[in-house]
Amino acid sequence: MSEQASPLGREVLSGASLEVLEALYGEYAPPELPWINAATPKSARFWVTFLAGVPDPALPYGMGTSLADTAGDAEFEVRGRARADHYVIRTFPGRRGHFQVDGLEPMDSLVQSPRQRHRQVVPARTWVRELVLPKARVTEALRVRLGEEPSRELRFDPVLRQGIPAVAGLVQLINGWADPRRAQLLAASPLALRHFEQLLVQALLDAQPHELSEELDRHAAGLPMAAVRRAMVYCEEHADRPISVPDMAAAAGVAVRQLQRNFQEHLGMGPLEYLRRVRLDNVHQELLAVACGRANGTVAEIARRWGFTHQGRFAQYYRETYGCPPSQTLRQPR
Repeated sequence: MSEQASPLGREVLSGASLEVLEALYGEYAPPELPWINAATPKSARFWVTFLAGVPDPALPYGMGTSLADTAGDAEFEVRGRARADHYVIRTFPGRRGHFQVDGLEPMDSLVQSPRQRHRQVVPARTWVRELVLPKARVTEALRVRLGEEPSRELRFDPVLRQGIPAVAGLVQLINGWADPRRAQLLAASPLALRHFEQLLVQALLDAQPHELSEELDRHAAGLPMAAVRRAMVYCEEHADRPISVPDMAAAAGVAVRQLQRNFQEHLGMGPLEYLRRVRLDNVHQELLAVACGRANGTVAEIARRWGFTHQGRFAQYYRETYGCPPSQTLRQPR
């Protein structure tokens, strides 16, 4: 196993036999169990490393979006059918094997839609990486972006072409989650982990062709200002919460890049700058209320309440917007 070291993660199997690997795959498979074989089935040993996951008690096995690596000390082959409630992205982060699906030519990266058959051949001492995305998450993202329930189950083009920049970015995002430092950081923040899960789903919908790609593009192009207004309202209603650009895009029903482009075209600023201005306005109104005796609080307390933790940068933003330091507003109401 020296040619491709496993990323740090929780080992599920360590040097297990073919029978143990089959039992593990079978536990998470649909009623039709996968077929697994190895070049030396009696002596082959296998390793499975669980890298990261998003807990979700509402989904099967309590696990939502998840990432895992599998390897063996001998070449092995897996044939099977995807679960009905999952999409799976399969890649080789190091030395390459190959995948096949629906009778297509072999490929080195794959997006497997629900119930779709696949075959993978993994060379000895090579890791195959699998990102599992619950169908419910993809459907939810589609519902938000289309403004209605999707008319059918989404099926992706199975060939993941890493030569395309957007696809390469998606794969880098997946591989970045395998970095133990990032995985530990996301695991320590449930909110950040949910945001990252949304980012993965939205990136997949934008980067990989699928049956509704044109419909999503038409929807995004036909309602640019309406999407901006939805994002603006979302900012104003949730300015006191730790929201992100993917949150705003989801509320607007468009992709992140589309939202950023629409904000620049119609408002001359990005979504985060608009959010900052909304929060600055709330700070300003509270400072005026304190100055008039209608409320209590210090500049630092009010600023922190609206998400400004760095007092120096906050004071700079405030002066640029209102032409005076926040302490002056507190002393001289207008």
